[in-house]
Amino acid sequence: LNFAFCNSMEAEYSHTVSPDIIRQVWAVINHLQGNSIEPTLNAISTKAEESFRWTFPETESNLVNCVNSKFLELDDNSVFRIPAHNSEEFREHDCFCYVCHEGGFVLPCQGCFRVFHNNCASGGSDTSTEEFVCPVCQMMLREAKVDPTSLREYLEPMLDLANTTSGNVLLNLPSRDESVGTNEFYLLIARNVDLSTIRQKLETGQYHNAKDFLLDFQLMLHNVIVVYGISSNIAQIASDVYQTVYAQIDSESVETEMEGAEEGANEDPVEMSDAHLGYADELHALPSDVAHAQLYDESVIRDLPPHNCPHAPKFKRLIKELHDTWQLAYHEERDRLRSAIREKLTQKFMREQAREDREMQESFSKQLEESRQDLQSRYNQQLKAELKKLSDRHQRQLNELKKKQWCWSCENEAIYHCCWNTSYCSVECQQQHWPTHRTTCRRKTE
Repeated sequence: LNFAFCNSMEAEYSHTVSPDIIRQVWAVINHLQGNSIEPTLNAISTKAEESFRWTFPETESNLVNCVNSKFLELDDNSVFRIPAHNSEEFREHDCFCYVCHEGGFVLPCQGCFRVFHNNCASGGSDTSTEEFVCPVCQMMLREAKVDPTSLREYLEPMLDLANTTSGNVLLNLPSRDESVGTNEFYLLIARNVDLSTIRQKLETGQYHNAKDFLLDFQLMLHNVIVVYGISSNIAQIASDVYQTVYAQIDSESVETEMEGAEEGANEDPVEMSDAHLGYADELHALPSDVAHAQLYDESVIRDLPPHNCPHAPKFKRLIKELHDTWQLAYHEERDRLRSAIREKLTQKFMREQAREDREMQESFSKQLEESRQDLQSRYNQQLKAELKKLSDRHQRQLNELKKKQWCWSCENEAIYHCCWNTSYCSVECQQQHWPTHRTTCRRKTE
């Protein structure tokens, strides 16, 4: 193989191979390794011709480009390997154009990780590698910051709608159901973002405005197209989610602009002096390009000499009053939201505490009742056993007593038998009882 490596700057920002080719090469290598076949040039070429109809020169060229772009490694035995992603290594810039999602020589933005082809970077500050600032960074510099609490209330329904639209497919990326593994996923992208990441950033107040929020959906779409392909099902889902969120934010922006236009139309018109009217007539008489040049050329405006306008103090006073009104309204709304959130969180805490107390009380009562029933059962069994022992002993004692004879006089155990049911323990007892017993003694009768 003829590897023609470019210089360090070009190698860093030039990936001539497309993501589709990289995925196909990786699929061939994974298939060969799964069948215990070493992925050499001949083995890869044979499988690529069978699967993708690549010729040998095309396969060789694709492998060279993948190795040069560091998406493949070639060991000393001419065996190709997929490099392992180093999670501790920080990638400063993306590998593929943020607009067309393809490789080639790209311009790295000096303000973010995005890269663009020269013809895709419309609106950038400069086309040189050292000074280029992408259109996204240019746009975000002009966007105003919004209160995080208000922004969260505004964007949270959109995120819930995005979750519903995606069916939780984009909740955690990389997706385990897709063909590209985790290692390959992180080799192709610079910054990973999914719906769970977006929700975490929204809850922690990391978004400055709605466009900042929308950019993460755009980045998620870019990553999904690069990793899984533009024709994949997950890319279609990501596109639908992005279009849904974009439509929501765009419709809200249009409504806001219309409300602002209506409020402006209801205000009192400003009277213009003859000098202003004359200047407006001259401006309309100029060609269109000259008029726009005068309107948008800041250097021309900056070089104009100051003029004394009779309405300037009035405008300054109105602007200051408007600023103070907005500032007061902002602080009042912020305090109101804080109080509402504090009250809401307090009520939620009290409900959860009451629920936990109730659950603990119910659990304690249940355990106490179970213990009582268990002890009652054990005590009942012990009582039955003791009663049975006493009953048996009592019965044995009765049986033993029935076998003995007892003295008629003193009720001690008898040793002398006189006649039927008449016995004595001693001669003295017999002599004492004889006057009474002599009339009924059966022995005498017999």
